[in-house]
Amino acid sequence: MRTGPDALRVIGDLVPRLPRDTGALMGVGLTAPPEPFVPEEHQGKLGHALIVAGFGTDEEHAEAVAPLADGVPTLFELRTPMPYTGLQCMLDASAPAGILSYDEGLTYSDLNDEVIGLLSEYVPRKTSPMSFCPTFHLGGAYTDLDEDATAFGGLREPMYVMSCSAMSPDPEVLTADTAWVRALWTELTPHAANIGGYVNFMVEIEEDRVRRSYGPEKYDRLARIKADRHRPARPRRP
Repeated sequence: MRTGPDALRVIGDLVPRLPRDTGALMGVGLTAPPEPFVPEEHQGKLGHALIVAGFGTDEEHAEAVAPLADGVPTLFELRTPMPYTGLQCMLDASAPAGILSYDEGLTYSDLNDEVIGLLSEYVPRKTSPMSFCPTFHLGGAYTDLDEDATAFGGLREPMYVMSCSAMSPDPEVLTADTAWVRALWTELTPHAANIGGYVNFMVEIEEDRVRRSYGPEKYDRLARIKADRHRPARPRRP
């Protein structure tokens, strides 16, 4: 974990080249939590985190992440096997039940210098240590399907899905970071692959953006399906 554009460039170069059975989550602008795996001197510090998880051997995992050693030095790292159930819930503590939140999402074909520059500029402006920009890379089997094969809104091309996420138990802090999210999202939008983004990251549903997320043909088809599914049944004649 380290701040600055160089760290994002190294991560952005590595993630698309990971093996197909390996997934990655980028914690852009993450504040290091007070957890046992974080050295005490780094807890509470701002940086970027990369979580890489796969189903291969220890040796295969080490080979996959080896390029990180040639990039910027990391402040700390943890490598450990874990059960799949542990992987599924490892981030639960970052968004506990009852937390206040606000999200805006975007998709990117790559993390170019313009996007990295804006993230590096805005990340230090957040107020809550819980606010950050979780970013996923979609590739591998995701790209094997045709765009019309499922109801997912988005191109079946390798891409990054980013959520600008404000979180805090304090309403005043959330208000401040909601403004932070909106400002960052506005600056990032011109560089996005799809202004619609991922609908699960839309707190404020805007019909135009939802349509753009799915595309006109898929949106109309889904609308027809849902309308037919929820159409009231005709009463039976006696």
